[in-house]
Amino acid sequence: MADSQFELRDKNGNVFFFNLFKDSEGWIYSCWSGSVNDEQVKLGAAQNLKLIKEHKCGFILNDNRELSGNWTASNDWLEEEYLPLAAKEGLKYVAHVFSPKFITKFSAVDLGVRDLPVIFETFDNMQDAQEWLRERIKPKLSNDEV
Repeated sequence: MADSQFELRDKNGNVFFFNLFKDSEGWIYSCWSGSVNDEQVKLGAAQNLKLIKEHKCGFILNDNRELSGNWTASNDWLEEEYLPLAAKEGLKYVAHVFSPKFITKFSAVDLGVRDLPVIFETFDNMQDAQEWLRERIKPKLSNDEV
């Protein structure tokens, strides 16, 4: 099965979000760029939820390396509405790769210290995030094969 990518663009036509189900890895890859507002966060989260449901996927690799703005204003909504709904649909683990920008990094740290219904782990680099997710997916695959 080929991975198909979904994109969201801002009013200037710039991609601020894309995601795809990585069939070969068993996770949803979600990538953010630029500076996003609350409405854009909700639009991207809705696309992730669509893939969670469609693929019955419990794993997201959330890539913020190209994100440059503060999205802390969305954290209450993520904590209280989106993540509980995503968890109900089967999301269990989020590997979040930090942006190098402090204000963006702070937004992720703020979300990560909240009482979330999923395991939300933060990483400074993609390789560590991928390895962490693979360790969580591997036991699931082994149990399914029995």
